[in-house]
Amino acid sequence: MPLRILIVDDSPVICSLLADAFSKLGHLVVAQVGSVPEAIQTYRYHQPDLVVLDISLIDGNGLAVLKEIRSTNDKTKVIIITSNGQQRIQEEVMAAGDCTFLFKPFGFDQISSALKSLSVT
Repeated sequence: MPLRILIVDDSPVICSLLADAFSKLGHLVVAQVGSVPEAIQTYRYHQPDLVVLDISLIDGNGLAVLKEIRSTNDKTKVIIITSNGQQRIQEEVMAAGDCTFLFKPFGFDQISSALKSLSVT
């Protein structure tokens, strides 16, 4: 069964790359947004199975979005996009609940591996 996916990233290029990859893997991207308020509103509206969330958004920290997701539905799968140098943020993310990480730069194989680490393909 295909996953319903929300992509949260302020880069249209990254959103497009992720949407193409998830589509090739047989999943449905329900929305692509680039800000904290849009992410929270869109998450509440769509209630996706998976959220792919850039931790560094132009208007704030993706941790606010993650906390909202966890307070609404702690079963939602989350893939966090980050760079390798953000150890403190990675620790905060792990404290907020079960997530997997997708480290920049990434490609199709890393996206597929991130899905597998969440026990979804």
